[in-house]
Amino acid sequence: MSGKTLSFSDVASKIQSIEGFMVPGQDAYLFQKVHSLPYDANILEIGAFKGRSTVNMGYACVGTNRKVFSLDTWAGNQKDFHITDYEDEWKNNITSNNLQSYIFPIKGNSKDSLKNWEKLSGGAKIDFIFIDGSHVLEDVFADFQLSFPYLKIGGWVAFHDVEYTHHDVVCIWNDIAYPILSNHEYSSTISCGQKYSEMIIDSSLLPKDSSSNQTKLNCLFIDTYYDGFIRNFYDKQPNLHTDSYENQINSVHVECFGDSNFYSEGLRCQNWQSDNIIYNCQQIQSAWVRKKKWDPNQFHPANILVAQVRDVMPDVVYFQDLSIATQELIEAIRPFTRLIVGQIASPVPKTAYLNGIDIIFTSFPHYVDQFRLQGVTTYYQPLAFSPHILQSIGTPNRDLDLTFIGGISGIHSKGSEFLNHIATELPVSIFGYGANSLPYSSPIREKHYGETWGLEMFQLFSRSLITLNRHVDVSAHNANNMRLFEATGCGALLITDYKDNLSQLFKIGEEVVAYRSAEECVALIKYFLKHPEEAKEIAQAGQKRTLEDHTYDKRMAYTAEILERHLRYQNIENELRTLKTENTSLFSDYRPISFDDINPKTDFAWADPSIPMYQRQIVQHSLKSMYSGQVIPIFDSLIKSLQHIGHDSMSILDIGCSSGYYKEIIDYLIPYEVEYAGIDLSDSLIEMAKDLYPRTKFDTGHGTNIPCKDQFYTVVLSSAVLLHVHDVLAHISEMCRVAKKFVILNRTDIVRNTNDRYFEKTAYGVDMVEIWYNEECLIDIFRSVGFKRVYTIEIESDPQKDHYLCTYVFERTSDYRPSVILNYNERDLQENPKLNDKWQELPILSSLGLLHDLPGDFEKLNQKLKSLGQNQIDLQVFNQIFNEWVRTLNVTEAKKWFLQNLADQGWQQIMGIQNRINTSYGYLQEKLSHLVNWLTFSKESSNFTYALTSLNMKHLAWTLVPVTGESYSNIRKVMGEIATDKRLENHIIEWTEKTIAVHTRDPIVHYGRRILWYVLVRILKPEVVIESGVHNGVGTCLLSAAVMRNKAEGYKGKVYAVDIAPEAGTLIQPPYDDIADVVIQDSLDYLRAFKKPIDLFIHDSDHSTLHEQQEYDIIEEKLSERSVIISDNAHHTEVLPDFAVKTGRCFSYFQESPSHHFYPGAGAGIAYNPENPA
Repeated sequence: MSGKTLSFSDVASKIQSIEGFMVPGQDAYLFQKVHSLPYDANILEIGAFKGRSTVNMGYACVGTNRKVFSLDTWAGNQKDFHITDYEDEWKNNITSNNLQSYIFPIKGNSKDSLKNWEKLSGGAKIDFIFIDGSHVLEDVFADFQLSFPYLKIGGWVAFHDVEYTHHDVVCIWNDIAYPILSNHEYSSTISCGQKYSEMIIDSSLLPKDSSSNQTKLNCLFIDTYYDGFIRNFYDKQPNLHTDSYENQINSVHVECFGDSNFYSEGLRCQNWQSDNIIYNCQQIQSAWVRKKKWDPNQFHPANILVAQVRDVMPDVVYFQDLSIATQELIEAIRPFTRLIVGQIASPVPKTAYLNGIDIIFTSFPHYVDQFRLQGVTTYYQPLAFSPHILQSIGTPNRDLDLTFIGGISGIHSKGSEFLNHIATELPVSIFGYGANSLPYSSPIREKHYGETWGLEMFQLFSRSLITLNRHVDVSAHNANNMRLFEATGCGALLITDYKDNLSQLFKIGEEVVAYRSAEECVALIKYFLKHPEEAKEIAQAGQKRTLEDHTYDKRMAYTAEILERHLRYQNIENELRTLKTENTSLFSDYRPISFDDINPKTDFAWADPSIPMYQRQIVQHSLKSMYSGQVIPIFDSLIKSLQHIGHDSMSILDIGCSSGYYKEIIDYLIPYEVEYAGIDLSDSLIEMAKDLYPRTKFDTGHGTNIPCKDQFYTVVLSSAVLLHVHDVLAHISEMCRVAKKFVILNRTDIVRNTNDRYFEKTAYGVDMVEIWYNEECLIDIFRSVGFKRVYTIEIESDPQKDHYLCTYVFERTSDYRPSVILNYNERDLQENPKLNDKWQELPILSSLGLLHDLPGDFEKLNQKLKSLGQNQIDLQVFNQIFNEWVRTLNVTEAKKWFLQNLADQGWQQIMGIQNRINTSYGYLQEKLSHLVNWLTFSKESSNFTYALTSLNMKHLAWTLVPVTGESYSNIRKVMGEIATDKRLENHIIEWTEKTIAVHTRDPIVHYGRRILWYVLVRILKPEVVIESGVHNGVGTCLLSAAVMRNKAEGYKGKVYAVDIAPEAGTLIQPPYDDIADVVIQDSLDYLRAFKKPIDLFIHDSDHSTLHEQQEYDIIEEKLSERSVIISDNAHHTEVLPDFAVKTGRCFSYFQESPSHHFYPGAGAGIAYNPENPA
């Protein structure tokens, strides 16, 4: 059969046209391996499938006497998991390539065939064995065990699919084949070795369980070190490079350079197995190659790394330097790991292959969105500090007053200018690399003391009273570098450049000090050098914060949770049943019903145990889309709501948490730590949540009886829960009881122009109810329990059907609590109740009942004591009478609490209670009378309308005298215009009756403190009036009426009103709509785009401190010289008084005193320029 031999390039296209499972490069390797064998070599192929590898090796035999024995049943393969006859396809591929003379099929089970090998092959000895049959542990072992005796000394054996997804193949290669073979070779998932001696492979070598060797998840960290450090390290230990791999890498880690092994040690604390590779340390990597008995001269660093990853087969490969994460390298290691992770806090290297990275961790907040837009799953993870460093460096004296430790290079260009200024002005000691790049005239040079690395660097921090920090240009507006945590962790006072997110990491001025310019930095340093004790106090607080919140152990607990989650999701589809998940089949048959069809039992439809599997499949699809960079509307609405709240630290209770997936969404999309907990009435959903998120607190519970204290969570979240409950008031009352500041209703179906609508539907195969609430009625329920709506997102809308899907944020406006759980049940006052606090807020009816009973009850006690006829009463006698008196009372829970605590104060307190009751009730009587009248005759539940007392009207006028420069009499004259404006009054009554507000508003017009707005418009004649917050538009109409009068007198004027609520401004109809432009938009966005100078600004929108401050910050540069700012929030915040001071204005305040109304009244703050009166 001698003749011309072929090259791979001659036949590559023919080989690659056959279906098979070779990855790029493996076809060529296999061809060359066979081509290199002796002229008359025998090749054994175990597992042929459709013949791609058979044809490959057959072509390598052309022109020689080599033979390929191809062994297979041709009855199927593991990838199909079913029986299929491939023999005809295999034969056709052999014959169509004219390779029958080189290839000899052996059909049958590999075990039986190999046992009869001498008979089947004529006793042929084998030069090359290619094992690619069954990938089950016992079968792979048998193929190797039974074929190995027939392999010649010097012959080769190769295993295919030595990769993470075929762990049994990996196990046989690593534990059995690799140790008895030499001259190992690799081509992606092909692992090959040469037989050097005869050896019996005993069955006892077979592992009982291929997974038993790795019970822990495994992560391999890949890092690079500065060349300067490596050079310096080995110069100090010239013989170390000949030492073992383990000794060298441990010696390096002792130096604590950079991240050292802090990440891997932190991950070990989370029950992971974890190791480090220093990619660019030639000495250490060469030691690893020597350990494997390879020739170091034949290995490129990338090839060594691939071999190391293949050797470990870690669950995760974690690149700490993306510059080495090239496409070639990532594709080479991909078969040997489940997850490839990258970390970055520097400019993105051009060599980084982001599309090949599964997850990126970055300490740059601005990088998070940048990478997500590219479809890369990205998490924000700040850097950290290792407390173990402190054990290594001890506690040296702080003999260095001021240090700067850091590099000087192109990425620090702005920082170098700053450092020049510092070196000129201050006695600073500078350490780090890059000094040689400076001009000889640089003031930095004479104060530069050379490079410092690892423990030496940390010792310098520990010797420093003050150390400076500045960020590289790429950090943009974000605080992010190692020095933040290294310096504070070592107890130095850190003075760093101000960044937007610095306050999320440290308390500025209490734990670190921040500067905004080089000049300010110099001034701060001089101050703290003169006040070293104050510097030490801040430094100690900074160190405490770092050691508590910014350690690698804490960071890696978070990282471990994320990695475990994404590893779990690789197999989640196998865990969930294969079910149809089209929305049309999951949510169907909406059937209108009446309220009478809804009952408590319908609440529990969601407890059906079949729901979790169905629902979680849909959730997984949405999560997958989120991680690929897509915006999921219902996730986005929640995140925007949380961002609107804007708390750096918050706790969230998710009511109706389902399988807990909002925990994951919040973790991923909110860039700061959030404490999350969830409850759900479904045991099966809670069981799934606990399984998927084991580090999170989940409980089974009902929304009307939440097992936690009042105002315990910053935010209570309810997503689509109210749609399925029969008692919405009870649910809202309970969630408001638990919420300290905010309630978020996410993805809530509502109607706006009709009453509540009720449906029966089939969801996830279960019959249940769904309710679409009238939006205004829903908002009114929240008002009635002390919460106001401050933010709305419309996710979907169908005006024709009057159907909207919205998310709402409600903010607490009062400490009203619908219920209080008292922690005792016994009626015996001798037993002390276990009260959590001395002060309790009782339900309103309990309080009224108590107040009603007290005068009569204590009059009875007073008469009983007087009946003794004694001027002095023995304490024992008093206690006896007191206890007898208590037993005669109708003791409610509220009264029991009151009497117990009163008794605890002593008998003098009891004796004096009668006089104090008489005194206090005099103040309450009038307000309680007004409350009874309001409850009887009014329909209002919020935004109350009332007249002001005549005295209060005088107060209002006098308040405006200094603001306007007008006389008291002229102001009263203007105020009188309002009372005579019947057109305005009739207009408000008419349009109130035409809208749904007729059910919640009284048919009477009072303006309260808004009279102040009218007067200011009439006297100041503003051309541009902005009203932020419109509600139904009473104030807007009043402002418009004032502008209309001004126009009649020849003055220009326009009212610009903005509100986020779609239903706002219903009263603004002709003729007032010609004067007032009403825009439905977030006020901050509206004000940013507003271009005209503002003469009068009225803040009456979101009354949170943050929102009010943001509005003033935006308008500050847009205010005209004669501008006046009014706040309807001045009784609640200090924002406007502070703004007045900041902008050089005066501040005045008016407090309402409502006439014949229980409400105590609000206030109006006015910031004005006294130099520009009317």
